[in-house]
Parts: sequence; C-alpha cells; structure tokens
Amino acid sequence: MVTNVSVYKRVFETIHTRESAIQDGRFLYIGARGIDTFEAAQIVDGTGKYMIPGLVDIHLHIESTMVRRRRSRTA
Repeated sequence: MVTNVSVYKRVFETIHTRESAIQDGRFLYIGARGIDTFEAAQIVDGTGKYMIPGLVDIHLHIESTMVRRRRSRTA
C-alpha cells in the first residue's frame, strides 16, 4: 500500500490520491478509499512522491519494417 501519493494518469493531468494498493507487482486500486479497505503487509508514505505509468517506447521505423525494396530484374 502506498499512501498520500500523486499519480500522473495522462500528460499534464495529475490525480492526487490518498492510496494505491499493489499486489504481485500489479495495481489493484488507485484512489481515495480508507486505508482499512485493503490488508497491507507494508505501508509506504508517498508524501511528496509521484507515481507514473510505465514508460514504453513504442516508436518504429516504418521504412525498415513495412516497405520492401524492389530488386532490379535486369541483374
């Protein structure tokens, strides 16, 4: 459980939450429920801290993956 943490949901949009429940590396809940809603083995105070979604580089080079070069038929 992480309490008092600010969560970035989208670009330039901050959601201030009171707690986040995490189990086995996955978020179960991000919101403003009471701390007694979940049982926590560890509680971390996130005051002044931020959570952001995983940053994934999804760009690709389309010229090298989608376009086939034509071979010369005269060679």
